[in-house]
Amino acid sequence: MNKQKSASYMIILGIIIIGIFTYVTVLNIFDDDVSSNLLFSKTETGINATIEEVKTENDKLIITTSGDAQYSCIKTTKTPPKPNALCWTKIENNTTSTSTYTYKTYYIWIKDSNNIISEAIKYTS
Repeated sequence: MNKQKSASYMIILGIIIIGIFTYVTVLNIFDDDVSSNLLFSKTETGINATIEEVKTENDKLIITTSGDAQYSCIKTTKTPPKPNALCWTKIENNTTSTSTYTYKTYYIWIKDSNNIISEAIKYTS
């Protein structure tokens, strides 16, 4: 009888763990935030640059900017980067790119020559 109770507890625990895993997975796949195709940085930040286009092409996330965009930072978390964070990459000819994964949400920031960082742009590939 002890082995049966132990087996029952293990089955119930397994079902609970699978339920929690499924719930978290569904939350990550079906994000409840409404995304917009407007990619412009907010003007109240005082940044002299704009993200014009974000697209996925050949497993690359390609970002096109305008204005004084010097660096971009692409992360999978909403936490804004610090001005000296390691994620910043140089923008050449108003374009930058990075490898991407399908069905992944990215947050993109740009930084101008005055080290002013834009608001995050949310993009799902």
